[in-house]
Amino acid sequence: MKILISLVIFLSSLAYAGIPKGVDWHKGSVESAFKLAKEQNKPLFLYWGAIWCPPCNHIKKKVFTNPSFQKEVKNFIAVYLDGDTDRAQIWGEKLKASGYPTMMVMTPAGRELMRFPTTIDARIYTELLRSSKKRKISIEELLKKKHPSAEEWSQLAFYSWAQNRDIKDKLGLYEKLYNKIPLRFKFERTALLLKYLEQLTKDKKTKRLKTPLGKEFVKLINQKVLARGFTGTLAYSGGKYIDYLFDDIQSRIRHHKKLRKLLEELSTDKKLSVEERLFSLSYEMNIALEDEKLLPEFQKKLLLKVEETDREAKDGYTRQDAMSTVIWILKKSKLLKEAKSYAEKELSKSIAPYYFMSYLASIEKELGNPEAQLAWSRKAWEASKGGSTRFQWGTSYLRTMIDNNKKKNFAKDFKAIISELLKQPDAFSGRNKKRLERLQKSLAKLKDKTFNLRIKAILLEECSKLKDGKSCHKSFKSLKLI
Repeated sequence: MKILISLVIFLSSLAYAGIPKGVDWHKGSVESAFKLAKEQNKPLFLYWGAIWCPPCNHIKKKVFTNPSFQKEVKNFIAVYLDGDTDRAQIWGEKLKASGYPTMMVMTPAGRELMRFPTTIDARIYTELLRSSKKRKISIEELLKKKHPSAEEWSQLAFYSWAQNRDIKDKLGLYEKLYNKIPLRFKFERTALLLKYLEQLTKDKKTKRLKTPLGKEFVKLINQKVLARGFTGTLAYSGGKYIDYLFDDIQSRIRHHKKLRKLLEELSTDKKLSVEERLFSLSYEMNIALEDEKLLPEFQKKLLLKVEETDREAKDGYTRQDAMSTVIWILKKSKLLKEAKSYAEKELSKSIAPYYFMSYLASIEKELGNPEAQLAWSRKAWEASKGGSTRFQWGTSYLRTMIDNNKKKNFAKDFKAIISELLKQPDAFSGRNKKRLERLQKSLAKLKDKTFNLRIKAILLEECSKLKDGKSCHKSFKSLKLI
């Protein structure tokens, strides 16, 4: 009976998530998927995400609908794990996945072979899927290989190392890979160069020889075809890399001009998605924010691009991805009223309108309207769907109340949110646990003993309603909430 109920929940969540057709997703639990993989001697392709998540919707639209990907994934046991399905957060911990989306290839025995980034196009994604199927050794073992093949270099270059929490020295890793990869693998070498530069700019104390890296970066921004595959990184961080790599002012100015010209061309490149073309303006936005004399002209240009994005983003997946970027870049560019208008517009169009209600809350905060901020935060919680998602939006609302020192009705809403959480088997796992940790930090800032005693009493009361109340009490205690 329990298996039947879990299966019904799983299937209903798939229907709710609106997964694109074309992939034969495993209809059952993750445990049964691993069992089937052993029986059929097939690797698993596992996706872990959420309906509201913009990058998840990008993957659904650009990758899962791609015929080549759909053909290749037939060689795998494909598992679609929505973050709100039964035990999804428990599995998130087991898979060492915390961010949506996480996409992996695993052996039937549970060994990780590949972890995919969200920024690569469907062609590379499919190639990586195909090549990882052949590999028998883990990604950590592949790192130790003296002479990786062309396919293996692609896997090393595009593996999502940022999500791998077992590797502490990311800078050392990227430096080693970048210096080792043969020059003939231009695309893979560029991917490693940008990862290396990102890590270098995070650690300002690190001393590295910049000249060879600077030359490679200049080659990149002079090659539109090559640069196209890294538009997002160049737009968001390219300026930062130039400032790091070149000490001479004239060199900086010259290379900034080259980068700006490149990104202007990419902003109209139809080979890129509508969201990528819009995001390419983030480089120019950063420049305009540093010199506010440039801001009015940039804002006019941005509004025209936003109108174009709004027209072209037609289906639900594309809109969830692109319109979140629209609102982000408008908000960042100090066009708060325009950001608010587009966010309100999405409430009737979005596949997850509560996501844009959260944006509205943040916009009202910047506009100096705390009551409106709180109202939108509450509406987002009330409108949200799915166990883990509702808890995420619920704790966001509670923290908004705390930030605005609104204690009236807090206990009532807190009790409702915790009560709903404790009905889930993964209440203290994965993203749920992280949200509890954040909530604890917010409550600790209040330094109100009477108020905190009331919160503790609610937690004790809710735990007492459970069969395993002691375990519940222990979990809250470990989180310093009791």
